Amino acid sequence: MPFSVVFDDQRGLTVVSLAGELDIGPAADLRTLFDTLVEDRQVNVLVDLHLLTFCDSVGLSALIHGFHACRSAGGSFRLTGDTGLVSRLLRVTGVRGILVDQPEAGDAALSCGQTDIGDAGRQPWGWHWDSGAPTP
Repeated sequence: MPFSVVFDDQRGLTVVSLAGELDIGPAADLRTLFDTLVEDRQVNVLVDLHLLTFCDSVGLSALIHGFHACRSAGGSFRLTGDTGLVSRLLRVTGVRGILVDQPEAGDAALSCGQTDIGDAGRQPWGWHWDSGAPTP
C-alpha cells in the first residue's frame, strides 16, 4: 500500500494523518514535513496512525525526529490511533509511553492558541501528498 500524508490545522493543533507503509522511502519526506511545520511555528502536532499499516525503524526514527523538533520548539507532539504492527513496534522499542501516553490533544489545542503561518511560501493547509503509487 502506498504511503500518504494528509494534514490540517485545527484551532492551532496540526493533525497529521498517515496512511499506508512508512519505511525508508517516505521517511525522509516525513522528517522534512515536521521540520517545515516547526519552521512555520506549527509546533503542536497530533499524528493520527489509524490508517498506518506498517512502520520500520527508519519510519520510527522520522516520528521521533518530529517529537524532538516540536518539543525543542516549545510545542507538543503526540501519536494516536496506533494499531497492529505499528502499535507493537512502539511498545517493543519503548517509545509508546513517550509518544502516545501524553495529555489529550484537546488540552494541547486549548493551551497553544492560534498560530500564524506567515508568508513562508509553503503548501496551503489541508494539502494531501502520496508516494505516487497508483491507487486501486
